[in-house]
Amino acid sequence: LEQEVIINGIQIVNNGTALFEVGVSNTKNSPNIFKTLIPRTSLITAAQSRAEHPLHTEHEFDANKMDKVNVTMKWDRLKVTCAQPFNKELLFGLGSLKVRTSDILKNSKKVFSGKKRKLSAFISQVTNKDSTIIKSPQSKD
Repeated sequence: LEQEVIINGIQIVNNGTALFEVGVSNTKNSPNIFKTLIPRTSLITAAQSRAEHPLHTEHEFDANKMDKVNVTMKWDRLKVTCAQPFNKELLFGLGSLKVRTSDILKNSKKVFSGKKRKLSAFISQVTNKDSTIIKSPQSKD
């Protein structure tokens, strides 16, 4: 993120990830320490992982599903962790990730630059002032 923001929602499209977790950090205060925003969450069961169905599911995490203390604070870094311990042969990850920020920013400077940027194996793209989408290069939309 290009400035500190309050994150009030994350929406993902799963692609075979069994366990999902989001950490947040603030480069000014503690750049190498990530605190839990979304605790480890099961997106699909072990049986679904082994059967390889259904792997593509959508999930919405609003403030009620996030850590009660960390959801009220401002952050400028995200750490997304995906795991698939139930099927070692399955390729997994996220199809997309959308971050919603606080309405307070509507009259503030930009949170995201508006440019497409490569983030490891993901591409980020701003959709409006209050959200961005991070999607894998294999994503069809």
